[in-house]
Amino acid sequence: MKRVQMFEKAYIKDVLRELEVLGYKGDSAKETLLRNYRVIKRWLGFGPNAVNFAREIDDLQKRREIKYDSSNPDHIYIGHLKEEIKIIKKSK
Repeated sequence: MKRVQMFEKAYIKDVLRELEVLGYKGDSAKETLLRNYRVIKRWLGFGPNAVNFAREIDDLQKRREIKYDSSNPDHIYIGHLKEEIKIIKKSK
């Protein structure tokens, strides 16, 4: 096994442990990590320690769970963009 892979394995275990501290249980922590890992790793790399990496994953997950509320001025409707993307993908 390469050094980098060994580092990643220990790092991921620490991130999972920290996600459990943040309130995710067992499989929920793994699912959350898998769902958000690539985005956060591309954005931050392995620069932050496992605690900060887990916090960023938790923050991203919470933001993903927010539902659109038309009465909230901070929410922006992007449904029309989703439809345009579907049309573009079908035409390719």
